[in-house]
Amino acid sequence: VDDPTVEEKRETNPALTWGAGAVSLEYRPLVSDSAMVHAQFLLATNLEREAAFDALEIWSPDQELDEDACAIVATTAPANDDPTLRLLSVNEITVETSENAYQLPERRLPDAISSVSGVVYGNDEGFDQEEIFIPFEPGSTYVIRAEGSDEMSGFEVELLAPEPVLFETIGGQMIDDERNLHIPQNEDLTLTWIPSDSRSELFLELSGEQTMTCRLTNDGEFVVPRRLLESVGTSLDAALRTIDVRTITIDELGPTEFVVGTTDDVSLTLD
Repeated sequence: VDDPTVEEKRETNPALTWGAGAVSLEYRPLVSDSAMVHAQFLLATNLEREAAFDALEIWSPDQELDEDACAIVATTAPANDDPTLRLLSVNEITVETSENAYQLPERRLPDAISSVSGVVYGNDEGFDQEEIFIPFEPGSTYVIRAEGSDEMSGFEVELLAPEPVLFETIGGQMIDDERNLHIPQNEDLTLTWIPSDSRSELFLELSGEQTMTCRLTNDGEFVVPRRLLESVGTSLDAALRTIDVRTITIDELGPTEFVVGTTDDVSLTLD
């Protein structure tokens, strides 16, 4: 693909209150032996979705994108000076693999930030909790479930773990051990990888002064035209994500995304 379509998605001022959930099981094969699980169930007031997800460091796939298309998201200011985020409890979350089950207790946020309150979930070290090791098994089914609480209903979702997809070359250069490349600024950016046989979805994210997301055909090559790179910046983080995703509706929240996948990261400097 040598000239993907691109669109700018500018979020308008948000509705007064909205809800959403995001649950991810992410494996970075060159960073950790364990998959990382994070879950947040949020009610937001006077805050747009993109800004709320950025504040909570939530990545969400743009499922409205066509294959070989890109989108740049430009956010707007909050509707007023009093945005709030309330993070709901679903009690304990269980992640079940073919051989074991792992319990994730709720982690209550400190009261220091008045605009954000409630609980989050994760298996990484923090909140006086040791890391909970969860193995990643490509081709295996993961079941993520919770019984629910007086704040929100429970759920049970099955996801299929995809095969990892790694960058092979960027800008004609093989990826070095430091995963930090210098790329000529005045050229199109060609990225290659070894295609996988799985039916998972593939996304490219370039983050700099702005963030551009591209939905890819899993054919092993994608070209980002120079004109698109100019709008993102010259110091970039590139992430190649292969995912399985399910979206369900929870009455108290609305759409809730469950994502299992792998991520390969490389830092780029365009000069």
